[in-house]
Amino acid sequence: HKEPTPTFKTGCDCERPVIPAGVFSDKEMCQFKHYVEMACFQRAQGGCPSP
Repeated sequence: HKEPTPTFKTGCDCERPVIPAGVFSDKEMCQFKHYVEMACFQRAQGGCPSP
């Protein structure tokens, strides 16, 4: 008797923060977006593609 192994992934529906224009430089904006995508990936427990 084999039972399917459960996966504990959640949906990839993270809220995106509102970023005022002109606050961050291009490099800071890139780093911030990467941080947000990483946080979403970890919160979804693998339900989102890896950034």
